[in-house]
Amino acid sequence: MDVKQALDAVMANPAAYARSILLTVVVIAALIALFKVGPRLWRVIEEVFFTYWQLAMLGTAAVALSLAGGWTTWDGMTNFTGEPVLSFMFTFGIHGVMLIVAWLIGESFATGMSTVPRSGIARVTAPLIVVIGLAVVLLAAAVGFYQWKYGIEADYWIKALTAAGLIFGVLGFIAVFARTDVVAPYAQALRIMAKNSMLWVMFLACMSTSVFFSFDSRFNVVFPQDQRERVSEMRATNQVSGIIADIGTTIANQELEQTSALFQSEGWHAYEGQLDRLAGAAQGSTGEIEKYFNDQIEARNRGIKEQQERITTAQSGQAGIAGKKTSLTDELARLEGDRATLAADYAATKTELDSRAKAIDAKRVEAMAEGKGVEGTLKEGRGPVYRQLMGELGKMQAAYKIQDDRVKDAKKRLDTAEARISQIKRELASIDGELAKYKGEEETAAQRIRMVQENIAGEDASQRIDPGRVLPAFETARAEFRQRPDAAHLAEVQQRCSQLYSAMFAADVTKPKVAGIDCDPKQASEAAAALFTLQAGTKAFNANCVGGDKLAAQRSTDALFGFAVKCLSDSGLPSRQTDELRTKISFAEMNRDDKAHRFVVSWNAFQDGNRLAYLALAIAIGIDSLIFMTGLFGANAVRSPLADVPSAKGRNSQQLEAIVENALLPDTLDNARATLNAMRPITNASGFMAEVRPELLDAHAERQVLGVLNAGATINAVEYDEAQGRYLVRAELYEFLSIVAKRSFEADKANVDLAELEKIVGVALLPDINQNAETVLHYMHPIDEDRGFTAEINLGEVADEHKRTVRSTLNAGATLGRVQRRGKNAHEFWIHRDLYKTLARIRARTLFSDYARPRIGQGGERRGSLIPDSTRAIEHKPAKALIDDEPSTEIREGFLTELLAALNIKPEAWGRVSGAAYGAAIAANDAFGRARRVNSALDSVLRKREDEARLSFDEAYRLLKSKLKPQASWDQQLLDDAYQELDQHWAVLMLLPNGPYESLLQDLVESLEADAGAGRLSNDQAALYGAARTLGDALRASARSNEASWRRLEMRFDEVPRAEARVAGDGSRTLN
Repeated sequence: MDVKQALDAVMANPAAYARSILLTVVVIAALIALFKVGPRLWRVIEEVFFTYWQLAMLGTAAVALSLAGGWTTWDGMTNFTGEPVLSFMFTFGIHGVMLIVAWLIGESFATGMSTVPRSGIARVTAPLIVVIGLAVVLLAAAVGFYQWKYGIEADYWIKALTAAGLIFGVLGFIAVFARTDVVAPYAQALRIMAKNSMLWVMFLACMSTSVFFSFDSRFNVVFPQDQRERVSEMRATNQVSGIIADIGTTIANQELEQTSALFQSEGWHAYEGQLDRLAGAAQGSTGEIEKYFNDQIEARNRGIKEQQERITTAQSGQAGIAGKKTSLTDELARLEGDRATLAADYAATKTELDSRAKAIDAKRVEAMAEGKGVEGTLKEGRGPVYRQLMGELGKMQAAYKIQDDRVKDAKKRLDTAEARISQIKRELASIDGELAKYKGEEETAAQRIRMVQENIAGEDASQRIDPGRVLPAFETARAEFRQRPDAAHLAEVQQRCSQLYSAMFAADVTKPKVAGIDCDPKQASEAAAALFTLQAGTKAFNANCVGGDKLAAQRSTDALFGFAVKCLSDSGLPSRQTDELRTKISFAEMNRDDKAHRFVVSWNAFQDGNRLAYLALAIAIGIDSLIFMTGLFGANAVRSPLADVPSAKGRNSQQLEAIVENALLPDTLDNARATLNAMRPITNASGFMAEVRPELLDAHAERQVLGVLNAGATINAVEYDEAQGRYLVRAELYEFLSIVAKRSFEADKANVDLAELEKIVGVALLPDINQNAETVLHYMHPIDEDRGFTAEINLGEVADEHKRTVRSTLNAGATLGRVQRRGKNAHEFWIHRDLYKTLARIRARTLFSDYARPRIGQGGERRGSLIPDSTRAIEHKPAKALIDDEPSTEIREGFLTELLAALNIKPEAWGRVSGAAYGAAIAANDAFGRARRVNSALDSVLRKREDEARLSFDEAYRLLKSKLKPQASWDQQLLDDAYQELDQHWAVLMLLPNGPYESLLQDLVESLEADAGAGRLSNDQAALYGAARTLGDALRASARSNEASWRRLEMRFDEVPRAEARVAGDGSRTLN
């Protein structure tokens, strides 16, 4: 149940369990790799560490640094994406590409530093000169036109000419010293970088991405959330302080602009014209104005007296009805007290009445039951008991009627009291209304008196004393508004204007003078609206925002930005300025460290000069740079001597060594020794230090040496000196062959014993080494292998003239434990495989010892010579062999036929596998190997069949060898050649028509076909049958006679894994 709940939780929210899922997948992959790939990987690691320890250490460092950098990159990317699995895939790709590209860049330097650059200068032609000249003319014309139209200062000319001189001077310096030891490597390095620019672009792109996310991860560690909040508050304080200052400056500038705009507006000019007309008209009407204000004062005093009289009347009316309200209130209190007693009396009588009614009903039922005879005496009829019950019922009914009268009387008394109470309350409400009316009249009169008094108090004292100063007050208000244009002064101007206008309009004499004058500043107010709004905002801004105590009172970042927004709202600035400042506040708030995105936090840190940010960035760049350096140096850690060979084609060390090592196969040690022994020292000329003369080589060594020389010519390590008919070898090839020979020799400790054994046996076979080796090999009989002993010699079968030679050889082999006697008195001796190999090698080497004599006239001395200017193809045509090839070819073909027959393969099928067809066959074999590994059971069966085929092949070889006479050394050599030829191409042989693989697959399908048709196969058997049938059909459908057929077969093999995967999937669905 717990497992099911866990699975349901994971399926419901996979993102929440992303880390756990990723860790589980990594652990499972590690376990699979440990058990499947671990042993093989450990062998490779061990070989690399003990062979190329510098490469191993650099590779380990590169992987460790990639893992460390990848962890921080993954952490930083997870912070951005929120998807750990997606971030892991991104990180794996970025660091994988970066590590590989770093090694490729290092490899480009390793292969490119010795590359001879091809000529990159094009042939100078007339069109090219014309194009260059035209470009120069156009450039000069452009500069001239610019100078003519815009002009270029002399300083710019001096700087431009100086820069051009420096550039051309540096280019000339590089051209002069380009081939020196100091400049040449750097020039070559720049050429390599330009040639591999895409690698640099890939690396820099991956490195930039890795550095960015690694920096974010490291910066998050050294700059935690509490530090961000602290820095955010500090930055917010500075920013808000600056914004407040900007608001104040903007307000001051806007106030000046709005004031200037007001006095230049048409609305103000129109209003000012009205004021000028009024002032001009008032100049000659002083008496009328004074009379008007005197009348106003008298009217004001009369109004006050009237209101005081109203107050007195209201107070007397209130006193009259106050007594009546008191008496009614007392009566209401008494009645409400009595009402409670009346209500209780009524409730008690009503309860008694209900009880009597219930008793009457019960008595009536009882009498009815007695009359029916169902209860009581149980006698039907109206007997004494019934009459008694009816009498009691009558009494109870009379009592109920009396009680009902009592209830009605109590109800009547209660209703009378409640009616009186309601009446008294209505009367009181009416009285309260009257009192409120009188009180309202009193308060209204008092308020009117107070308002008049306040108006008098607000007027100028001199005006109250001398009404003749109304006109100067008007002029003073106008001047003050000019000095301080605000709403209060404009209202004062309007008030003075209205007073003056009213005084003149009231007199019939001055009334025509003020006709058409309007004191209402409508247009002026509209023109000054923006200024007045700004002034109102300025007052609020100065009261709430100006001063250090206001800013210090804000305790958090949110409060600071809220304070800035509030101050901006209170400022009353126009919309454009408000939008600019609000944008500035919003930008600062969005970029605050405690709530902003991590990228914004990093950017703020760089803008603030945060040293932790620079430190984290330096560490991230340093780690990725170390990855680059490990890749750069790791690619050069194991540098092959062949990499120093000058070549126009860049190859890495592995490619160069693979070309030569392939030519040394299959016997690397012997072929390397043969090539080294064939070299003769010469005076070093252009790096060539040895020569090889093919005419001095025997046939066996000639084939080995020429193969190596051909490989060397491919990489420009060998050249043919046509003048003296010799091959010239560079020192790098000699050095590499020496290293390979030493490595091959030390790879097998038995080589030391074999070398010693060959010396001892060679001495024992003297004086006729070839014949004696032939003799000893003749007396050997094959036996089943036991502890390395594969043959035996019976001295009883040895002829007397050969016993001394055979015994000497046995004694020589016994010194190194390669010969063992079967018993103390036995004449039979067991022969170790190493002794047989030694004898066979000695015989092969001495068989054509006469080839060592020169077959071409001695021409020229052994000395160095000049190398031709161009490298020629290596081409050597030896003289006609001393042995006739035609019979040898027939014998060798017969051996091939017999050996192929052991595998049930026709010689014609083998003969068609040559040239391009052979390469296609190798590719088809690789595809077959991938296809067979899809099914482990099939792979095991095929491997077993291959082992059986190998046993049959070796048995046929031993049988053919036993039939040859000991003196037929040439036939034995041909047999060995045929055996080696087929053995080297064993993988292709197994795929030929009717070969071991095809016959096995056919037998396997036939054995399982019946059970498959009946559905009796298990899942594993069904998979084995399907794979065997698919591969068998592919082989039967292919003729395998040319390159095209082999290619088609390869394509069919490549389709097998996908087909098997589909079959497995269908099988799983069926089982489920």
